[in-house]
Amino acid sequence: MKALLLGLRQNSIVLSKILEMSGVDYVVLARRSSGSIDKIKMSGISQDRVLMISEITEFELLEVHSKFQYSHIFNFAADSFVQDSNLNFSHFVKNNSFLLFEILKLRSKIPDLWIFHPLSSEIISHGHEIKPQHTPVILDPRNAYGVGKALDYFACKVAHEHANMKINFCVMFNHESRYRSRHFFSKKVVNFFQNLGNNNCNELEIYNCTSQRDWGSAVEYMQLVFQAASQHLIGETMLGTGHLMSVERFVDLCISELDLDCTKTLQNGLMIWRGQNFTIREKSRDLSDAQRIMRANSEIVLKTFKQTPQIFGASLVRELLNGET
Repeated sequence: MKALLLGLRQNSIVLSKILEMSGVDYVVLARRSSGSIDKIKMSGISQDRVLMISEITEFELLEVHSKFQYSHIFNFAADSFVQDSNLNFSHFVKNNSFLLFEILKLRSKIPDLWIFHPLSSEIISHGHEIKPQHTPVILDPRNAYGVGKALDYFACKVAHEHANMKINFCVMFNHESRYRSRHFFSKKVVNFFQNLGNNNCNELEIYNCTSQRDWGSAVEYMQLVFQAASQHLIGETMLGTGHLMSVERFVDLCISELDLDCTKTLQNGLMIWRGQNFTIREKSRDLSDAQRIMRANSEIVLKTFKQTPQIFGASLVRELLNGET
């Protein structure tokens, strides 16, 4: 296996470390930005393995293939911060789906290429119970990110079922690691606790404490993706723990793991945690968000990956606080 990883983001960083430990040769192709050098340093990836370009196109992908002869491609270059997607709807959809279509063009020139393309639980109808005997996905995107990923879903499905492409398109539920962007909830909370006492800002605002998500480990997910790539697993797949954890529970587990003295109260219907040197406040609550139950079906995950993720709840919080990769 020779792997091409697209994008210098959480999943490509985590997967690069798994590939290195497994002795697999790889390169990372990423869009150039003002913070490119800092991103490379933060990732721990050797700079000679990272190729920075202004735009990832079919031409650039073919150029890299002519030099590196990659057999597997993992597309992690998409933007994934949902809140940003609604600020520039059309740009976000175009930016996230454009690269997939550039990758699919490679089929005629690199017929044996194996492709991994992640989808998102944001495309799923949140009130729908996913049953293993049916197709996993009933679409109901509620934001630009979900719309873009829904378009990707159909493109991958057609490529796999009608064009016989070797593509694994995977509905991935929330997965976290120490390489998450600081804008994401898990990273924001973990950073807050890890930096207590290092600055004068020991107050954190969060939202929607009753919201529940299927939170898993990006490290464990990428290990399963690597196994799928090694076995050339193709078709529609799903990755999630099948377990739900609320925002409130996530904060509680952080406090418990760090053994912090704290009181938790409800004030005007909103949660407040007060410790000796910190305060965490729930600023507001969106009841419709609390009704979005986003949980993977473990039977589907087991059927496709032959095992289910085991890191969730307390074990996930412990991994994030300890900075494990």
